[in-house]
Parts: sequence; structure tokens; C-alpha cells
Amino acid sequence: MNIRLNISLLLIFFAINIAQAQYVEEKEKTKKELRQERKEQNKQEAEKRRKVALSALQDKDFTLRADIIFNKRNEIFNVVNTTNFILIKDDKIFVQYGDPINIGLNGQGGVTYEGNITKYEVTDRGEGKPIETRVFFSSPNTVKALSVYIQVTGEIAEARFISGADRLKMRGQFERTSESAIAVAQNLRNGM
Repeated sequence: MNIRLNISLLLIFFAINIAQAQYVEEKEKTKKELRQERKEQNKQEAEKRRKVALSALQDKDFTLRADIIFNKRNEIFNVVNTTNFILIKDDKIFVQYGDPINIGLNGQGGVTYEGNITKYEVTDRGEGKPIETRVFFSSPNTVKALSVYIQVTGEIAEARFISGADRLKMRGQFERTSESAIAVAQNLRNGM
């Protein structure tokens, strides 16, 4: 009787250990599967955001709100995105940058370039690749050749603004201009 009890307890013990091992194995699979599902979901969201950017760029209804600015020496400056932006609306473009503490030509610590778009090219190389846009424009604020090169990758938009020999790079989030609350400040005087 004692032997039967010991054998029964031993079998129950092995059955419990096997069940625990299977549970741990299933739990690990679940973590891997969850991680894979999250990865797929993030990829789908990035692709959806990319399509929104492509649509906004093609409709000329695009605003890049810069959180970071790089000057031509590649120095990094954290900035306020309501003061530093590139706004495209129909055949108009506004490039504004500055510091909200100081007073600049636009009354907001910086400069605002307002221009008429003369050439506009959107290039989509397909899924997983960045959307590239080249904008050439003229402005009454300067006689220099002006251009903006925009690149959108997932959630992030980056733009290089070229004004003659001056260069500026902005990085931040994007939105449709029609849904934006950005206000453009006019320069107090022309002639940069």
C-alpha cells in the first residue's frame, strides 16, 4: 500500500512538473507572439502615417513643426514648434524659424520667408522608403534662390532649407496645414 501511494504521488508530481513546463513554454511563446504583434502593429501605423504624409504633400497641405534645428555647422538647437515650422498651403510656402525670447524681423525672434512655389516635386519610392519633396520658391524677402527639401520617414519629417549659401535643417512632426493651428508671423521689414 505504501509503495502504491509513493508511486501515485510520484506520478502526480511528474504530471504537475510536465504541466508547469508546458505552461512556461506557452507563456514564452505568448511573449514572443505579443512582441511580433506589436512590431507588426507599429509597422502598420508607420505605413498609415506615411500615406497621410504622402497625401498631404501631394495636396500641398503640409506643415512640418520643428522640434530640433541644425545650423550650417550642424549645431543642434531644441526649439518651440509653434515658432519654427515649414508650412505649405496651395502654391504658397512659409518658412519660419527663430527664438521666442528674442525679437527678430518677424517679431518672434526670427525670420519668416513667405514665397510663391515655382517648382514642386513629390517622389514616392514605395513602402518602407522615405517620401521626398523638393520645393523651389521665390520670396519678396530676398533675392537669393530659395529651396526646401523635405523627407518623411514614418512619424518624423526632416527638411533642409537653403537660402543662397545659408542652410538650415529642421526635424519634427508633421500635420496637414488645414488641421494645424500654426500662425505665421509677418516680417516687420523686408530685405534680409
